[in-house]
Amino acid sequence: MNQEGIFRAAARQADLVLLSGARLHEILRNNAANFRQTKFGCIDTGIRAANIMCVTFADEQAAFLAGALLSQLHRHGLLPAPRTRAAGDELTLGWLAGEDDPQLKSMLNGFVEGVRLESPGARVINGVAGSYSSPEKGRAKAEELLGLDINALAVLAGRAGLGAVEAAIAQGRPLVGVDKDQQFLAPKLMLTSIVKRADRAVFEIVKATARGAFAGNEIITYDLANGGVDIVSPQVWARHAGVRLPAAIERRLAELRLELTRGGIRLPSLRDRTLCNCR
Repeated sequence: MNQEGIFRAAARQADLVLLSGARLHEILRNNAANFRQTKFGCIDTGIRAANIMCVTFADEQAAFLAGALLSQLHRHGLLPAPRTRAAGDELTLGWLAGEDDPQLKSMLNGFVEGVRLESPGARVINGVAGSYSSPEKGRAKAEELLGLDINALAVLAGRAGLGAVEAAIAQGRPLVGVDKDQQFLAPKLMLTSIVKRADRAVFEIVKATARGAFAGNEIITYDLANGGVDIVSPQVWARHAGVRLPAAIERRLAELRLELTRGGIRLPSLRDRTLCNCR
């Protein structure tokens, strides 16, 4: 059974159906009106309809912090120099996405802004594995990026990212993870992870439904201010790596977090916060 068939079967049988992923979002957009008695929880994209409650994420804010952190680590000499460049050379980072999605473009823009705020001459090289499910494709694209002598690699590629992480470990390159704390994949190399609380989003939608407070037509945005997105503290990596993290780095991150939450730093989002208005 294909994804649309699975969606239709679930929509006929369940009171609440939760969906995440670009293809399922499209199916929901096209079919929600056919199942008006079924409630849908949409995670990571906004679709306005009376039977859809959505939670989306300002994850460009967390990506901005991750980029600023990497620039700070480089400034303090805590990122190893690639093979063909000296320790004092300009920062060069890799960004590996699974596919060319609007959400990841938005995060990439935030990441680049954070990097360049702290290191104006830095480069961020964007790569796309072409899959969220193939570790082989992730590994191949990561090896291509690592061959460009990047200082660190941000991996946002689902299961394909597992192959990318393996490639980075083999070459001793530092990493940035995504979605949840991925320290366990490479304790001494995972500098931080860009976290978004999809688990909390699911819980809130289920709770609202159970209490009779399902908020159709509503799009809730999780951001730094409400704790829906953030980065894992670099102290976690520092403890695993046996590194003393300068207090100046944490102070700078705290300043930037405050600017983001107060609106002093505003980041454009390419995410489709409203995918469509369903009738």
